[in-house]
This record gives sequence, structure tokens and C-alpha cells, in this order.
Amino acid sequence: MLHFVDLHIKDDLDYVTVYEGRTPIFEEDVQRIRISGFDRPPNITSVGSYLWLQFTSDAESNDKGFNALLSYIHIRDIFLTIVEAANITSPNYPNQYDDNADILWKVTAPSGYRVVLHFKYFITQQHKDNVTVFEGRAPEFDKSVIRIHESGSTIPSNITSVGSYLWLRFISGGQSMLGTHTGFSAQLLLADIPVIDLTLTETANLTSPQFPNQYDNNTDVLWKVKVPTGYRVVVTFVHFNTENENDFVTLFEGRSPDFKESTERKKLSGSPRLGSFTSIGSYMWLRFTSDGGNSIALLSPGFEAMLSYITIREITLENPESVAEVTSPNFPQEYNYDDILWRVKAPAGYRVLLHFTALDTEPEYDFVTIYEGRVPDLERSTRRSRNSGYNSPLNITSIGSFLWIRFTSDQNYQANGNITYTGFRVLLSSVRIPGILLMTSETANLTSPKFPRSYDSNTDILWKVIAPSGERVMVTFSAFDTESGYDFVTIYEGQTNDFEEAVERYKLSGSSPPDNITSIGSYVWLRFTSAGDLQSCTSCSGFMAMIGTVPIRGEHRTTVEFGKSRYIGTNMGKMLRLVPPPPPLMMIQTYSIYLSQDR
Repeated sequence: MLHFVDLHIKDDLDYVTVYEGRTPIFEEDVQRIRISGFDRPPNITSVGSYLWLQFTSDAESNDKGFNALLSYIHIRDIFLTIVEAANITSPNYPNQYDDNADILWKVTAPSGYRVVLHFKYFITQQHKDNVTVFEGRAPEFDKSVIRIHESGSTIPSNITSVGSYLWLRFISGGQSMLGTHTGFSAQLLLADIPVIDLTLTETANLTSPQFPNQYDNNTDVLWKVKVPTGYRVVVTFVHFNTENENDFVTLFEGRSPDFKESTERKKLSGSPRLGSFTSIGSYMWLRFTSDGGNSIALLSPGFEAMLSYITIREITLENPESVAEVTSPNFPQEYNYDDILWRVKAPAGYRVLLHFTALDTEPEYDFVTIYEGRVPDLERSTRRSRNSGYNSPLNITSIGSFLWIRFTSDQNYQANGNITYTGFRVLLSSVRIPGILLMTSETANLTSPKFPRSYDSNTDILWKVIAPSGERVMVTFSAFDTESGYDFVTIYEGQTNDFEEAVERYKLSGSSPPDNITSIGSYVWLRFTSAGDLQSCTSCSGFMAMIGTVPIRGEHRTTVEFGKSRYIGTNMGKMLRLVPPPPPLMMIQTYSIYLSQDR
């Protein structure tokens, strides 16, 4: 919120311009007000979390300028439940709302539901006082998009959010015209997202409402398609005819069942070329929307699609010496429209090394996308690189034992004439994860490559550190100098030997040595990565760390005798946990002894 305390600037020559935005990118903001003179404007509240002020003066300015206070206010939250609906109104409704009002509500539906906004009453000052509705698949306002911006006395049609989140902003000007403007009254409802579960049936048909007859205006339907784990959704359109550039089918794909983590894949309208679309993972969403002005003269029956699924192609590197090859279809001949996903698995304790020997795809249309993961589930992987064009990327080493390769080509392939593209070829092999096995009270030194000289670009090394049972790993950095924001030391910790179960603890970058780091268990992994040549640091020396062990705090061993049996206990705080010796004991009994503070 911006409050001007004082304003003295030369009228029509010097200005204070205020911009507001939902994202931190200045190029995406909008101008809110431009001020000049001596009259202080009303308080200004930004639409989102960002506001910019620009002060400009001419060559002969001699006024005092301005003084303003900045503060912030919370977005009003409305959480919907499946039990009852909610109501929302403009301030003072059904009486006249105040001038200079600016309120933003955030409406959240339960997971698996969408928000339905139904206006029952709507009268605002035309072109002066506005209601703006935003929708989003994620809870962050800066990821939302504007759905409507309305003023006047026409009640808007029902609005159904794309996901579980909807924002409503009411803003009024500073001078009300004659007449009564009572604002708006609306009801907030829930709409469930129907799920088409192909784990129960191999195929299904999906059509727009009333197909093959004309669909209705102001339709907004969202379907979720789910297939078995390890498979991908295939949507094949057998008929498609909507009002061009007004009514749409939008496809979203995801690696997890959460819609807010999905990405938009394709937006279709009119009479496009029929074909298939394959999701990256086991989930796909289809949204059908029609506007309020469908032409009656032209029959638009909508769409019909067949839903099915295909498997992810598996490549297993059986042993450390194994090498595998992956190519685009027909390589080295030209490829056709396609969407293929391979999963590559390295032996336990190894990582996948991917080496491009050829890359020749239509730039900005056809892609080879690489994902990496520590577990075999695609939904828990992260995207590593997205490659298109002619230049072969540098080698890629996966973080763990799993790597995915996705090749996608656009349906408009070779639309530019006689140019042909041959696709790609990669070689896959295994890289061992070096291990550092520590003994009690033993230390080891670990450095980045070439330390203290500058390390190379595009470096990716992973070390595994193992402490004795019952002890923890301590990492002490004596030197740390990496390219901030580009080159990282990432530390994972685990209580078992399995990297799949480890969790990321720290991601370090820059030139300040971090504090000592002590693991939760006996296992630590350190990964050092440096960026490509464009972001390489020619003067960064990398890092040096001492790796050692520390006992679990407060632990000591105690022997307790019960009759003829001796029990070994580990004191963790105040409770003594007793463990019997190995057989030949016929009966195992466990006793707990609570120790007082002075014992």
C-alpha cells in the first residue's frame, strides 16, 4: 500500500508514475497512476506483491518533490468446503460502496475441485469501478491469469476456475457519479473434476457436451485422465470442430496427480489436423471452454477423442561396462511426428552418463528433454535440460541411477519447405559413485577438481560418505568459492545406504564458507556441479572440506544384569533402551529404565 504524505512537484512537467504487478518482472507490470502537481492521491494498493515508482523531472525543477509511506496488507482468504457454499459481496452491499476501495480475495477449493463464481447482482460505475477475476492452477498469485474484467450493470456469466484457485479484485475510483452503485453479490460454489481412470479399463471415449450436436455457450469442463504407473496417456482426436479462436480444448500434462504441478501442453481451436497427444507421465487433463457468442450459422459440434495409454520404453544398463544407444525414429533419416519417452536405469551405486553424438531437430519446435531422478518414479524426477536445434549439448550425468529421455516433434514438422531434420543419437553408460568410508575419529579431505585452481565448466561429481554405525558425518568447509547462482555443492543426508531415500539438506553457492554441517544419520552425499561455458567462472577455486565423524550426542553404553542375563543399553537422553545379546537366549525381554537428572 502506497500512502503519499506530501506532494509538491511541478504540474504537468514532473511526474510520479506508479506501476503494479503480480510478478517481479517490470516488463509485465501495468501503469496504475501518473501524478503531478500538489494534490495527494488516495492510497494505492497494488494488485499483487510488487509495486514500482518512477520519478521524472525536467531540467528546471525546483519543487520539494514527494514523501510517501509504504506498507502491506493481506489478501483476504476464503476457503471453500464440500459442506456449504460461501458468499462474497462488495463493501457495504447492498448499500453504496465507498470511493477508492481496493480489495483482493483469494478463494481456495479443496483438492480435486474447482471454484464456481456465480454473480447474483452486479451494478458498478461503468469504466470506473471494476471487478477483475483471476484463476490459477497453483496457489501463487503471480502464476494466475486474468479471466474477466467487468464493470457496469450486466451480470457476468458463471466463471469456473481452471484449478483450485480463484482471485477476485474489486476496485472503485475516487469520484462517484450520480446514482446508486451498490456493487456486487456473488455465490462461491464447488465443481468436481471428473476422473477417467484407465487403470480400470484400457480405453475410453471422451466428447464435448451434447456431441455430435452443437455444444452450449459458456461451457467450461475439466476432465482428469489417469493411467497405470509407468504408462503414459494417449489422447487421439477422431473429430474436432470448434468456433475458431473462441472455443478451445486445452491439454495439460503432469508427472504427478496434482493439477497445480501440471504444465499446459497444447491449446486447440477450429479444425486442426487430427492426431494424437501423449502425456509425459501418467496424468493428463483436458479442458473444454466455449465463450458466450458462438455463431448459430455455423454448426460446431465440438470434439470426440479416444483415450488410451502406452508404456515407457525401458533401457537397463546391466553392468558397469554396458553401453546403450538411443536414437530418434528412422535416424539418420528424417523423423516423423512422434512423442517417445525412455527410462534409463544404471546399476546400484552408479549414475547414468548421457553423451550426444548427434542433434539435428527443428529449432524451437522439436525437442530432446532430459529428466533425472534418484528414484524410479517419473513424478519425482526433475528436468535437467531441454535441447533443440543443431548443436550437440555437453555430457549429462544423472543425479542418481535413473534418467529419462523424451523426444517430441511438432505436427507442423518441415512446414518451412525442403529442410529435413535427422533427429538425435545418444550413447548411455554408467559412472560409479566414489565412496569415502570413514572409521571412528578418522577424517578425510575432499576438494573440487583442480583445487585450488579454477575448476572446469560442466562438471558433475557425486561422492558418497559413510560413517560407522551409530555415528554421524560432519562436513567442515575450510574454503568455498563458486560462481554464485550457477555452480553448486548440494548435500544430501540419509539414515540408510540407499540414495533413493536420502533428502536434500543444503544447496550451497557463492564465496562464503558455510557453517559446519552434521548429518542426521551415517550417510552423506555431496554433489558438485558447475554450469556451461557461458556462465563459467575463470577465477573460482571451488571448495575444500574436511569430512569426519561425530558420535550421536549424549550416547554412552551401559551394562545391566537381570538374573543370569546381561543386557547392553544405549542411553539416549533420559531413557535407557535395553537390547538382549544374540541367541542362545530362548526368551527376549525389553526393560526401560528412566534415569534422573543427577545420575
